[in-house]
Amino acid sequence: MRLGSPCRCLSIASYSLDEILTAFGEMTLDCPHRIREGTARNEETDSDLFFVTLEKTAEKYSPTTMYKDYAVSPELFHWESQSVTSQASPTGQRYINHRQRHSNILLFVRRAAKIGSRTAALHVSRIGRLRVARTGTADRVPVAATALDAGGLF
Repeated sequence: MRLGSPCRCLSIASYSLDEILTAFGEMTLDCPHRIREGTARNEETDSDLFFVTLEKTAEKYSPTTMYKDYAVSPELFHWESQSVTSQASPTGQRYINHRQRHSNILLFVRRAAKIGSRTAALHVSRIGRLRVARTGTADRVPVAATALDAGGLF
């Protein structure tokens, strides 16, 4: 399904996690939705939402959540799946084969979880074609993502 009216936050801007989840209909006042894994699946738009914090510290993150996520260039971003998502898993296969399935992957990035005492907003970048860098093992799914937006990822 194409992204359309269900998602109202496709412009390049900064949003809170709650605003993004609300825009996708994943959260309402009556039904709050919290994510822990850094991803959310939205069936209505056939979209996987990736939430990335670039600067992680051992005090705030466990070794299994210290993903290797980073900008390679203004047009290329390296993203690594959660430790429980292997390349062979149904979720891993959905990520790897999203182009063939005509599904969407959207990337939301913030530099750090907090700015001072405030929770940092997520910068919105819309991602299109993914090139999967296979490791040759059943480990996490490493992905190199190229932006659809002419302005690049950041």
